[in-house]
Amino acid sequence: APGGQIITINIGGAGVALSQSLTEQYCVERGISTDGTKTSPSSPDDGTLSVQFKETSKGRYLARALTMDLDPYTINTLRNTYRYKSLFADECVIAGKSDAANNFSVAHYTDGKALFAEQIVDRVRKTIENCDKLQGVMVNHSLTGGTGAGLTALTLQKLNELCAKKCVSAFSVMHHDDFLSHPAQIYNGVVLTGLYLQEYCDFVSITDNAALYDITRNRLKIKTPRFAHYNALINKFYSSVTAPVRYAVNGYSLAKMYQDLVPFAGLKYLCGGCSPLVPKSPPNKPAVVFKDDAQT
Repeated sequence: APGGQIITINIGGAGVALSQSLTEQYCVERGISTDGTKTSPSSPDDGTLSVQFKETSKGRYLARALTMDLDPYTINTLRNTYRYKSLFADECVIAGKSDAANNFSVAHYTDGKALFAEQIVDRVRKTIENCDKLQGVMVNHSLTGGTGAGLTALTLQKLNELCAKKCVSAFSVMHHDDFLSHPAQIYNGVVLTGLYLQEYCDFVSITDNAALYDITRNRLKIKTPRFAHYNALINKFYSSVTAPVRYAVNGYSLAKMYQDLVPFAGLKYLCGGCSPLVPKSPPNKPAVVFKDDAQT
């Protein structure tokens, strides 16, 4: 890869859901089918495909990703029903025995710590070693979930040991207040996980589900927004932001992104935007068309 490889670590239910949506987006962009093969094998590869995908000896592509959750149901769903499940290597998908129940301590000090010591540390280390030139790590997780908070904190600590000089970024989701199922959830994100993000991440992009709800209801005119609608918006934003890095445009890298977006270490929390946002046109009305800049 021109700028080096990027490892994506997906943690907790929100991280796993985001990884599914993002992987599908990246595969469509790259022409990779659900079984991990290229839909156009003869098309030239400029080397940037290996930034986020690893080619096997059989010509299939696997995502450079680690996916983990203490809740086995989430991982089993990924393994059994997800369209692009073939792109996730079995050894890189890790499940616990029971959910953390929105409890930071369970994921950080007890169940999560045991799973981390038994499986996760080894897989993180081997994934890093499989990269010829690692440029950085992206972490997808929820700020307020038990696993997304507690296990993410453990992972960030270990990443600081294994790849201290590499760029570590976090894409964090903040749950809607109306859907918080436990009062401890807000402490998981703001009080506990926030300390680790501040200490170990180079930059953090936080997505607020409350804002996504307003956008889908008021701008996109979706009467009953679902998490699938939120994830669709998030993956468009994330894929757009990371496109220069994934395609190594003019040698762009995560380190260069950090240099451009973070003026000093303390100001690392980024606010994202996406435009234009228009509702889907009804069947009896013409679709809204936006001209290219070159045509205006």
